[in-house]
Amino acid sequence: MEAHDIPISTFPPVFTIATAPIKNEATLRFAMQGDLVVDRRPNRDYEGTFKRFAKLNSTGQAIELHVVGNGGLLKVQDEAKDRIKFHRGLPYPEFYEVLHSATAMLPAFASHEYVESKASSTIAASLIVGSPLIADDALLNAYRFLRRDDVYYREKGEDEIDVVERIAKLPEQDRLAKAKGLREKNELLTKQGGDLFRQWISKSRKRLEG
Repeated sequence: MEAHDIPISTFPPVFTIATAPIKNEATLRFAMQGDLVVDRRPNRDYEGTFKRFAKLNSTGQAIELHVVGNGGLLKVQDEAKDRIKFHRGLPYPEFYEVLHSATAMLPAFASHEYVESKASSTIAASLIVGSPLIADDALLNAYRFLRRDDVYYREKGEDEIDVVERIAKLPEQDRLAKAKGLREKNELLTKQGGDLFRQWISKSRKRLEG
């Protein structure tokens, strides 16, 4: 990609986890990652999300939402307490383990800057653990190394819980295939990133020696 005749390279900060276990779908888990600070995330209606989640268990399969991050515990309605799990201050191995257990991840951006001018750690985490994001056009336009096939696409007029409901109705093999495809995309991006980094080192050495 080029801007004003200046070459620009995309370098997603991802890596592979060689020993990642196959996802266990006895319970459908969804994850939301970020600092648990309501004032910092005015575009995130936590209470509304929790209320909608509390009403999803109509298929007989348990569905949970795992909220991963730092900050105070958010208010959860009584009817949702057995389905909303909070994880704060986790060491990195446990952090990635919780995210890996998720069938899909709900982005919880602090502001619209994360689809305009800032990069979100949630995007990299999704690739690393193989848990596809629920994503709309704004997210896909901002992170162009992701394609529709890499995410659970959010159609116009849908909110994230509508997509969660759709995901829950999919055959298990379709959900596992989506996760497998994302892991393969991560392996490709990791290789491309390594190749790009080696090119940078090689060019820098030539300049120093030249």
